[in-house]
Amino acid sequence: PIDWFLFGKRVAALQSAALGVRVAEAEFANVVRQRVLEAALRYYDLLEAKALVELAAQDVENLRRIEEITAKAVAGGGRPRVELQRVQLDRLRAEQGLREAEKNRVAAAARLRAVLGQSAADPAFDVAGDIREVSIPVLPSAEEAYALAVEERPDLAALRLRVQQAEANQLVEQRKAWPEVTPFLGYTRQFQRRAMAMPDASSFGFGLEASLPLFDRNQGNRLKAQSLTAQSQYQLQAGLVELRAEIEQVAQEVRTAAANARTVAEEQLKLAAEVRDSIARAYEAGGRPLLDVLDAQRNYRETYRLYITSRAALARAIAQFNAAVNRRLLP
Repeated sequence: PIDWFLFGKRVAALQSAALGVRVAEAEFANVVRQRVLEAALRYYDLLEAKALVELAAQDVENLRRIEEITAKAVAGGGRPRVELQRVQLDRLRAEQGLREAEKNRVAAAARLRAVLGQSAADPAFDVAGDIREVSIPVLPSAEEAYALAVEERPDLAALRLRVQQAEANQLVEQRKAWPEVTPFLGYTRQFQRRAMAMPDASSFGFGLEASLPLFDRNQGNRLKAQSLTAQSQYQLQAGLVELRAEIEQVAQEVRTAAANARTVAEEQLKLAAEVRDSIARAYEAGGRPLLDVLDAQRNYRETYRLYITSRAALARAIAQFNAAVNRRLLP
């Protein structure tokens, strides 16, 4: 058939297919964006788990030191034995917490390795970085972030390309309404010498065959293509609305996480450590009761834990914000 060339059917089909390739490329880029975000979140989970393991180990070490001080005091008759038992119970709970923290670290490392595609066993797997080094960023305006996301997000690019592909498919269906034209060329050899005592004869023929689409003008597929175009346009509008809501949500998450991180600064953590150490020295000298020591230890532990978790939440919020705009706006 040559109607594909006469009426532009081939050109329209090629344009639609080329747009389909671009749609697939944009959707693949969006999958990459989501996988990068997932890897970043699992990375920060592992950094948080490592920091919590260090905190649990430090807690166990401090309680063992207090246990040694108490044991000496009990042996010398300066402390009742019940205080030693109380410290031993807290130390056992701290060791249990250390084992739980180590379990969480191994699980976080396994999740990150799965995202990275590492199927082989690797007990020594580790990552660089410290969750406590996450800095509080300066957040751009929501309008600026939204405008950038509209231009950069591959899923929105795929939606825009789908609209263009649907419009191209409309043209394809319109061109299919034109007649089908097929040329033909023939050759015939008549062997008539023996039958009719006449010389053999050759003949050639050529012509065109064309359909007459009087009633079937591909109306159904043309209307279907128009409907799919309208659907694609509505999907693009819905994607823009959802994007604005997503930008506002992740921006608020960054602001909340930054505010929580500011409430527990390094100065407060240093102050809690100084209070813990000073009370421990006073307890060793016999000037403080055991409850003050354990309370100071618990206050330091909870302050340090809050410091770690707030930094981890901020790091994850920053990663989600950067993924939402598909650009590393925040460090």
